[in-house]
Amino acid sequence: MSGGFRSYDLVSRNLKKPSLPTPERLPQIQQAVKKIDADFIGLIDTHGWKRIFSLEELKKKFGYPYVFHTPLEDNRPEVPESGITVLSRFPVFNFETVRLHSRNAVKSIIDIEGRQVDIFTVYLDDLSEETRVSQVKALCNLMDKRKTIVMGDFNSILPEKVLELKIKWKLVLMMKPDFKKNPSFNTYFKPVFESLCNAQAINLLRKNGFLDARGQTKTNTFPTPLLPLNLPPLLQVDYIFHTPDLKVDINVPTEKLFNKASDHFPIVGIIKSPPNIP
Repeated sequence: MSGGFRSYDLVSRNLKKPSLPTPERLPQIQQAVKKIDADFIGLIDTHGWKRIFSLEELKKKFGYPYVFHTPLEDNRPEVPESGITVLSRFPVFNFETVRLHSRNAVKSIIDIEGRQVDIFTVYLDDLSEETRVSQVKALCNLMDKRKTIVMGDFNSILPEKVLELKIKWKLVLMMKPDFKKNPSFNTYFKPVFESLCNAQAINLLRKNGFLDARGQTKTNTFPTPLLPLNLPPLLQVDYIFHTPDLKVDINVPTEKLFNKASDHFPIVGIIKSPPNIP
């Protein structure tokens, strides 16, 4: 999402010029949040928001009574001032910044119909599947024995999607030969593709008992037309996972509004079974 800054280069992942005081695409993000109208929202890659906005300002801008945001504080020095912001209408017992190996995530303990549910909002590493595996291992070590949802940008694919991705990659290179001339092709896109094909991080979460709420949903989440490469949505890298004692259905809205808000389409989860923790 790059925090809504047009000055942030979504291809090179760097600021092309100094940041303006507020994100230029903030109105589109606000409209997208209002359109989705979810009781709990996780905003990923909120670049600079910890520095720019107070919690009270974010409450007013989005109309949510509970708000928390944290910077990633990634170990990689070249990673920009990114972060995660969560908004909730559900009463919140606690917000907490948790460390996933090399960067932060947000743990929210919320009240749904008088029951506690943990929601981890994550933004996993965008370059290395090995790092993402370490982040998922750290995540699993933080789990309590109660209903849990893990949501966000995993920057990873399911193992069963690897062959499909390789075919799509070849087709993109055949149909868009100029893509190889992009300055970030060899330094970013090619290494990212090769790392994606390792496809271990998501499987580790599944081995720890988590279910993929996407199920048979076919809609890919990345990229939207906001990414200036003229590519169709190629990848499913955004997920909602949950413990088996919950049932979560999802949809991926792809209306024009969401093309302008982020380079990822949002995923919207609906909890179908009420919590029943003693």
